[in-house]
Amino acid sequence: MVTLQGVSFGLSTQAVGAEGLSDLALYEELLSDVAFGRSLGYRDVWLIEHHFSDYYPTPDPLLLLSHIAARYPDLSLGTMVLVTPWYNPLRMAEQIAMLSNLTHGHLHLGLGRGTAKLEYDAFDIDMSEARERFKENYEIVSHALAGEVVDYHGQHYRVRRAVPVRPTAVRERVTLYGAVASTESGGVMGALGVAPISVAQFPLHIHRKNLDEWRQQMRLLGKSVEGPKVLMAHVYVADTDEEADVCAREHFSRYFRSQVKHYETEMNYWKDIKGYESHSRFFSNMQKLTEPQNMGPWLDLQLVGSPATVIKRLQAYIELGYNHFIVHISTPGVPRAVRHEVHRKFATRVAPEFAPSLPAVAAGAS
Repeated sequence: MVTLQGVSFGLSTQAVGAEGLSDLALYEELLSDVAFGRSLGYRDVWLIEHHFSDYYPTPDPLLLLSHIAARYPDLSLGTMVLVTPWYNPLRMAEQIAMLSNLTHGHLHLGLGRGTAKLEYDAFDIDMSEARERFKENYEIVSHALAGEVVDYHGQHYRVRRAVPVRPTAVRERVTLYGAVASTESGGVMGALGVAPISVAQFPLHIHRKNLDEWRQQMRLLGKSVEGPKVLMAHVYVADTDEEADVCAREHFSRYFRSQVKHYETEMNYWKDIKGYESHSRFFSNMQKLTEPQNMGPWLDLQLVGSPATVIKRLQAYIELGYNHFIVHISTPGVPRAVRHEVHRKFATRVAPEFAPSLPAVAAGAS
């Protein structure tokens, strides 16, 4: 029995399902995952933000989370991530403050700058301004949620008349996270004093470098580095490694096909956009991952395998410093029965090896 204190698990719940479903049906799938995950003992659910395509059509996570909060006020709620350059920061702060008053759970709000040229173009925002816009938005939102009167004059956002945000946020219910996908972004988030949220798409040594840079910047601010560090990882738990590998290749190849289409990877926009140059290499390899036979190295980074294999991979990430894991199989085209079976196996055969993990598994869930 592995007993690692402070490790916890959250559930990725997205508008996905078998191919050909309507948007209405996709939202019913999402809510079924919330209910099923709650029955397994998960106590936080996480949403993704995307716009204008079939790739996770959830353009307003805070609105959707308010609906979930009304159904299940005991659940904590998360985003991975809100793309802050697309928001008016005062309106974002108001929405977060409202939601903190409407739920009994905690808000784990991942913030990021987004990577889809399609979405930036549609919102008529220069993608090269993303990092500066993220910083300014975060500064306004964090001050507003702290109950301060906001008076801000930045390059991209200005609050011309000093105002407080109402309702007042229940601040102890809100934790903000910043997306870390490189050593540079680790430093940016550390310098802002915000907790990291990452995706399991890089080798362990890259995660280590990213987190080390984040810690260094946090310490320069005199802030603790002992708080939450979130990692989202794709999961496929089966009775054997061989079964998990075959099924994961089938289901996640569709995920990469949807990414290739949404991000228009063949265009390689990122090589010429300030602040996004490092994304060019990652997206240039994505087309290869649409073919199941090419997915091996990527699958080795995910929580894919028998329960024993998944536990070992979790331990490796925990040793790096991650302590909250978002379990993610809600990808385009994966049917409900498959999602629920994988979540059941993770909840009953992986999570119990960690303490504390899921608070309680409902009777009959095994």
